[in-house]
Amino acid sequence: MRIIQCLLQKRKFLRFEWQGILYEYTCLPNGLACAPRRFTKLLKPAYATLRQQGCTVVPYLDDSYLQGDTKVECADNVRRTVTLLQDLGFIIHAEKSKLVPTQEIEFLGFVLNSVFMTIRLAPEKAQRVKLECSVLSDKQYARIQEVAHVIGLLVSSFPGVQYGQLHYRELEQAKTVALKRVCGNYDATMIITQAMRDNLDWWVEECDTPVSPEAEEGEGGSNHGAAELANAALVRHGAEDAGGSSSFSAAQDGPAEVAAQQLFAPVEEKAATSGMPLIREALTLRGIPERIGKVITQSWCGSTQRQYQVHLHKWEAYCSERDIDPLQGTVAELLGFLHVLYEQGLSYSSLNTARSAVSALVSISSGISVGSDPLVCRFLKGVFQQRPTRSRYKNVWDVSTVFTYIDSLGRNCELTLKYLTLKLTVLLALATANRLQSLQTLDILNMKMMDNKIVFVLNRLKQRTPGRPAQFVDIDRFETESNLCVYRTLRAYLDATLDLRGEEKQVLISFQKPHKKVGTSTIARWIRQVLAAAGIDTSVFCAHSTRAAASSAASVAQVPITDILRTAGWTSGQTFAKHYRLPVDTGTSNISKTMGMTNAERQRKFRANRDKDPARRQAYLEAGRKRYSDDKEKGLRKSTKELPERERRQLRRKWKKQKRVLRAKQKIVAEMITPPMSPLSPRLPLSLV
Repeated sequence: MRIIQCLLQKRKFLRFEWQGILYEYTCLPNGLACAPRRFTKLLKPAYATLRQQGCTVVPYLDDSYLQGDTKVECADNVRRTVTLLQDLGFIIHAEKSKLVPTQEIEFLGFVLNSVFMTIRLAPEKAQRVKLECSVLSDKQYARIQEVAHVIGLLVSSFPGVQYGQLHYRELEQAKTVALKRVCGNYDATMIITQAMRDNLDWWVEECDTPVSPEAEEGEGGSNHGAAELANAALVRHGAEDAGGSSSFSAAQDGPAEVAAQQLFAPVEEKAATSGMPLIREALTLRGIPERIGKVITQSWCGSTQRQYQVHLHKWEAYCSERDIDPLQGTVAELLGFLHVLYEQGLSYSSLNTARSAVSALVSISSGISVGSDPLVCRFLKGVFQQRPTRSRYKNVWDVSTVFTYIDSLGRNCELTLKYLTLKLTVLLALATANRLQSLQTLDILNMKMMDNKIVFVLNRLKQRTPGRPAQFVDIDRFETESNLCVYRTLRAYLDATLDLRGEEKQVLISFQKPHKKVGTSTIARWIRQVLAAAGIDTSVFCAHSTRAAASSAASVAQVPITDILRTAGWTSGQTFAKHYRLPVDTGTSNISKTMGMTNAERQRKFRANRDKDPARRQAYLEAGRKRYSDDKEKGLRKSTKELPERERRQLRRKWKKQKRVLRAKQKIVAEMITPPMSPLSPRLPLSLV
């Protein structure tokens, strides 16, 4: 790009120092990030002129591919292009250009043949692909950067290798999983699996297979000549480094159709094992087939996998910094890792989870995990002595406070879908004393509805072990009509969501479109909203506190311990007595007159109280006028008359939009904003929408 001169006043930004001497570019440098695009835009009018004259030309920076239906036409294209570029001041290097039409030519690392209509890799690039793939295939571990480099080389070769796109996915997926595991650190190491080696071996054997673009015999004209023009005086562009941006499709019978289906088929999700890729790699390294490894990883539920994943990421980062094989760790290395976490302030339970995660990965001998070593157990016992686990709560809130608030909302038929969902969620949490995971697993398919009760079967629980029967959740119907009846609330909820849930079988779904099933975090947020509205301090008590509050209230009411254990899903009374049986504190709630009020209602109440006092109202208006005059003097505000016409039009459009939004909010305020039984709100019959 030596002929693209830079402005004199801009050359100061293109300076560099070398061996104490300050240099300055006088023309467009190759290494500038914007240089390729600027150069392409500069040549765009020239190539547009050639196309208007009937020339078929494909430019790529300083390289140009010329094509013609006949040898004479191709030679004429070459003559026109050379003449135009030379007239514009560009230099044509004849020794680096092929100015004589030919039916086979190399362009951007690919050999184009117009006789057989094929595209194949250039010999130098094909040899490079074979060498890179062979070197990576012989390794057991490699840096992620090396794998990404080979993937980039393979992707750039797609246009010249038949079915190449079908044989790189294992490399790409393994690289993506490894990057997620090490938080994007390309210098970390990863395992070269057998599936990756199969892809690499295929490229070594088949990278010479050319691509045959679709062409019907007897129709259309083949190219009788092609020429390549290189402006070497501008940018030196190595053919082996440039990947063509064109894509070619293969059209053959039989295997091609199957290959195309595999190419464009969606990638199968591996949700069940995506949380512990290191463990799957460790199983593969031990010679366990992938299909057996899938079954083994199913022994950990999704939440356990997510907990392990955090600590396995830290373990791999720890090993990467110290050049340790994460799959062949020793007891001393595990103790060092746990001590680093200990110095970071992690609790005993977190360190115990980290020990379990690494133990699932590393074995010091056959059948013995590294976490079972006596020194590791002794270290964790010392951590427990210094940082013993303590109960989160000393007491628990009174459930009658929440029941009073829920009862004040009114009948189920008068509630919107939002408040009906919140009400049902809290009632289920208190009536069953179950975990949030249990509420999430409530399924219509595992539900049996009777006249006096509803029974759920919980099959997909984290705590279920072999030999332990499935847990049943019984929801009995109250004898008398009550707003706190869980049975009637659930029936009303199922009726309201019948036409909204579609194919969703989970009981609790979102009250907002598209009404999909919700997770435990959403259920926890719903419970916290109701607790906060009832006056419970949610900065102290979380959603899981409903389990302790319900079981403690049942114990105070002298419910038999066997019924409490069966309902809550505990097998031992010691669990309840040690962690969940807490004294009920009636002072944890702070119910005021604003209980259940929304922010809009509180704002309306404040304005009403302010406007009752004329002096207070006048003082408020005077303060507003003073702020406006002060801002106007400082230039922060302008009147509408002082604004230019364009800003006035924008301001008018803004006002119109605000009015439309306000009218829309006023239209749905009775349905979505104000609960029917909250203070300062009329009791209106609302539809379940």
